[in-house]
Amino acid sequence: MLLKLFLTVEVHISFQPEVLFNFFSQGITNSLYTALFVLIPTIFLIIIFSRNFNALKPSKIELFLEMFLGGLFGLVESIMGEKNALKYFSFLLTFFVFILVSNWFPLLPGISSIGLVGEEKHTEEPSVEYSTTTSSNNVLDTEEGVVLSETATVKEEVEPTFGCLLKGKCYLTTSGITTGSFKHMFRAPTADLSAGMALALISVVVTNIVGFKTNKLAYLSKYINFNGPINFVVGILEIISEIGKIVSFSFRLFGNIFAGEVLLVVITAISFGAATLPFLGLELFVGVIQALVFFMLTAVFLNLAIEHHHS
Repeated sequence: MLLKLFLTVEVHISFQPEVLFNFFSQGITNSLYTALFVLIPTIFLIIIFSRNFNALKPSKIELFLEMFLGGLFGLVESIMGEKNALKYFSFLLTFFVFILVSNWFPLLPGISSIGLVGEEKHTEEPSVEYSTTTSSNNVLDTEEGVVLSETATVKEEVEPTFGCLLKGKCYLTTSGITTGSFKHMFRAPTADLSAGMALALISVVVTNIVGFKTNKLAYLSKYINFNGPINFVVGILEIISEIGKIVSFSFRLFGNIFAGEVLLVVITAISFGAATLPFLGLELFVGVIQALVFFMLTAVFLNLAIEHHHS
């Protein structure tokens, strides 16, 4: 029993975000809660740091941010040119910061172990009755009854004490060790497919709005063109391409971040945390790459929309 106790490992992986509580009959999932939990402090920190910046005597943090933002601006400038980079860099940077912070926050030590413990649902086992039929079997039936009674007594003593440990469903809370179902309080917003689709929709919709604003009605000929059957088919393919952008953005971001979380959980469980650190470093790197990919692709699509009829 002790061997089983120490080898019991439960990996709790939820493909869908878990609903933590309801707000005006609207379920608030852990991914939405994490997005708000991360976004609001990030905005306040940016405001505080920006107010304390000193161009004449910059601090080390300010110098680092200037170098970092300067590098990102250089990438956008190489794609869109200086004029358009100055115009749309803040929009692109918002994507980068939100995705990066969303990717990194759940990787902080201890964050994944914070959650809500609900009541465990118990199922009653069917009772078995034993009866004696002949007097010759009374002694045997009595002995079996004693054995069954002793087994039931041991089971009743073991279950309350070690039952949750044997099943791997004990959770350490502020009130001590308790049992029940566990819901993670925090989940990377980018590990939720709906959040990825929302970011992708914003990117694609804003790109088309900017293209229409820049090129006026001529931009619509990209999708609706009756100047020959070939141009008409190309327009339909362009519409399919826009839908493909949404799907590609969503599943690329969701797939990489969710797979990384699953990898960390599994590696931590099977190695008891001994092999977590290298994979944690890998996920930090993946978080930066995914934010940078979303940032760069949106810049490319914006530039294509702006320059669509200028060539």
